[in-house]
Amino acid sequence: MSTDFWHRINEIEASRRAKKEAEEKAAAEAARKGPRVIARYLTEAGKALADRALCVTVTEAGPRDDDGRAESTVSDCQVCPAINVEYWETVTYDWSDRPTRRTVTEAAESAEHKARKWAENHAAQCRALPVEG
Repeated sequence: MSTDFWHRINEIEASRRAKKEAEEKAAAEAARKGPRVIARYLTEAGKALADRALCVTVTEAGPRDDDGRAESTVSDCQVCPAINVEYWETVTYDWSDRPTRRTVTEAAESAEHKARKWAENHAAQCRALPVEG
């Protein structure tokens, strides 16, 4: 076979590899930026009805990097209207009103801890039943 034929085959393969890499990079970027479920806590109604959808879902919105974005961790009950939002506070104040700077990662971890605690407490107390219709 001619050299031109093999050259064209190599170009096609390189193009396919580049396209696949670009798609994977775009998918990873979208997953990094989009909400990410980090926990689910089964409510009392969920336990009683053996329905795993009746839970409090904890999601994280935003990437955990230090680019200065103000993001949050949200606990949302799937049964009742209760919701809790913990913002990623990168500046906190102590008793003397002195600011303390935290990285976005530290702020996200703190918010996740608070959101999980709220979700666990709410799930243990929520006895709401889903409304049909």
